[in-house]
Amino acid sequence: EKLEKASLTSNYLQEKNKNQTWVQIGKKNNLSVRSIRTTNECPKIDYELNGKMFHESLNKVNKPNKKFPVTTCEKSLSLDTTQILIDNKNLPVLPKKINKIVFFGDTGCRIKGKNIQNCHDENAWPFQKIIKNIHKMKADLVVHVGDYHYRESKCPQGNKNCEGSIAGDNWESWNQDFFGVAKELFETAPIVFVRGNHEECKRSGAGWNYFFEEPQNSMSCQNYTPYYSLQRGDLNLAVLDTSRAFEERETPAKEQIELHFFKQQFNGILKEISDNKNKNADNFVVTHKPMWGFHENDVLTQSLQKADANKNLMKNIDLFVSGHIHIFEFLSFQNHFAPQLIAGTGGTELEEFKAINNKAEREIKHMMLPYYKIIHDFGFVVLEKQGPKNWNWTFYSKDGEILLKGNLSHKKVTEIH
Repeated sequence: EKLEKASLTSNYLQEKNKNQTWVQIGKKNNLSVRSIRTTNECPKIDYELNGKMFHESLNKVNKPNKKFPVTTCEKSLSLDTTQILIDNKNLPVLPKKINKIVFFGDTGCRIKGKNIQNCHDENAWPFQKIIKNIHKMKADLVVHVGDYHYRESKCPQGNKNCEGSIAGDNWESWNQDFFGVAKELFETAPIVFVRGNHEECKRSGAGWNYFFEEPQNSMSCQNYTPYYSLQRGDLNLAVLDTSRAFEERETPAKEQIELHFFKQQFNGILKEISDNKNKNADNFVVTHKPMWGFHENDVLTQSLQKADANKNLMKNIDLFVSGHIHIFEFLSFQNHFAPQLIAGTGGTELEEFKAINNKAEREIKHMMLPYYKIIHDFGFVVLEKQGPKNWNWTFYSKDGEILLKGNLSHKKVTEIH
């Protein structure tokens, strides 16, 4: 354990004062090259597009301030960019066909009140282990399904599990929870960053905006941001902000606001699918909170279920992927509804419940699910394309071992033994 503690601490210290650079999927079906700099200057960028090399600079998005004493820089590029170089290092680009996708999320080390995860033990907080194994997968695309920042409370004096942790929505805390250990993730593939409820405005919204939002929105936090889509080859991936979605009860006024927002979003996604002439397209929706997910006594998420009361969205998409619940769940439905995958297993303390209770069992029987699986373990999910609307899926442990694998074909989920 001492070795593990030393290893995680030294990794964070080594990355603490280094520049961080990555490629994320932008909101205009583009690549968005991002860089965090410890100086006030943005770096040069060399990139290749249509056989020509371009030599330009990233644009300054935010200047250092008291909470975030780093400069953020950005450059929007075409999805067809074939090479990107910054600081003499190649950054990942997106292939024309996306055949291998990694899904994971809920990755920070939880420090909130008396709930304190061991942030120095790589088995208790295995985010870095998981990243190393994701890197080995050589994926075309990585999707982080949200919740990056969990260091919300000060570490109690003398507590060895969180000793040295910085609390709050600020650069030091974000760096400990995410950036300081994400180097290999940034080297893996372009990333879709989904906003989680930990990144809503009243929690860690400032950091979310500063690092991941569109440049024009980086200094003003919005409770609800419109969906956007990645359209590449046969993949149509809609990214939905459910950070504020109510899970159980909400005041009637707030409920109406949310239902109106989500109905609008669902209608936009459905129109996009309808307008797409490629009928073999894989229509995936990724979001933080699940449309359907078993969580102790509850079946989440009520606002999404009510907004899709006629099941139009779930009938017309192929897969709904989420996090939020810190276990692996895969639910397959009848009536040609899209299955629900939950991969909130990226490092944050797992849920206390290891199996669903009687109420959830009754709900499953009522819904007559043809297939469902729940696994209480850390890890990540890989989807590999086999053919039109046909993917093999694998749930890997934090150590990169196969925990479960199967096939998803035309919305039907099966296991492969």
